Amino acid sequence: MVSVIVPIYNVEKYLPECLDSILSQSLKNIEVIAVDDGSTDRSGDILDEYARRDRRLKVVHKSHGGVSEARNEAMKHVQGKYVGFLDSDDWVDREMYEVMYRTAEDKNVDIVMCGYVREFPDHSKVKAMDMKDGTVVRGKTGCREFARRMIGPIAGEPFMTENLDMHSTIWNKLYSARLLKDISFLSLKDIGSCEDLLFNLYVFNNASSFSFIDKPYYHYRKTSVSSVTNRYRPELVEQRSRLIDIIRDFIERNSLPPTFYEALNNRICLGVMGLGLNIAAGDNPEGCVGKIQQTRAMLSARYISEAFGKFPLSGFPCHWKLFYTFARSRNAVFFYIMIKAIKYMIAKAR
Repeated sequence: MVSVIVPIYNVEKYLPECLDSILSQSLKNIEVIAVDDGSTDRSGDILDEYARRDRRLKVVHKSHGGVSEARNEAMKHVQGKYVGFLDSDDWVDREMYEVMYRTAEDKNVDIVMCGYVREFPDHSKVKAMDMKDGTVVRGKTGCREFARRMIGPIAGEPFMTENLDMHSTIWNKLYSARLLKDISFLSLKDIGSCEDLLFNLYVFNNASSFSFIDKPYYHYRKTSVSSVTNRYRPELVEQRSRLIDIIRDFIERNSLPPTFYEALNNRICLGVMGLGLNIAAGDNPEGCVGKIQQTRAMLSARYISEAFGKFPLSGFPCHWKLFYTFARSRNAVFFYIMIKAIKYMIAKAR
């Protein structure tokens, strides 16, 4: 009935909880396709041990290539009518896949989504998903409008960075397997992030219906501050530019309405916070002056500076209006100062 794809890389600490949660599902007719992406810890041994105890677990061992490559490999082995994705450091409630499967069958929809819980080291927080329980959307227009919401907000919608990728995650969804034919994940080596977003854009563009269950069945582990703020990636601005080009090409090829371009423009501008946090990462070898120079270069990137020419600031609270004003004017010094303050507040909140 359901195939669940789990990419694994060096997660021996969390892997047993992940596997226990899925192999104990109330829906028994499932297969779990686990791809060991060249782990150097005991993850591969743990997988083989579980596979000996439960034949529903199919293990693929491969050399390290990245999460997108691992998922693409797993999709070659799918036999289920529906496909779900689970990250190897997360876990799911026992009834998740049965409820989602029954919903897909009973309501005859292509995709079913549920809510999720962000699991921090010392507390849990349910993510508000801004959709009503039992929502069913039918028709290409409705599915494409949801894809637009994944890209970014438009006038009249909240401009909140923390909600930017709320709907584009793959792990809180169950997909009809027929939708995924000829769709694959792009490598993070090329785009840096948001591989889930691109995957979902292609899938929802093919879909004709989806449903939402307002139950937080999925548990998304937040063990530390986002890797964007912890680990410096010097190629991130260039990778983000390639990501934007791919999304723009998607919009053009499908002749989508102007709201898609507006959403993409707003996504670019909201995304400068993540790019700034990357520059401020602790392992960036540059000193303060060098980081400010990198910040200025980032804000001067053509795709960013052009986007800010059409970015509305009127609806923001004063502090965010100031932040984005510095970004629009390419005031690298004050923008970087605010990034440092944001980084401190993020770390303190975690």
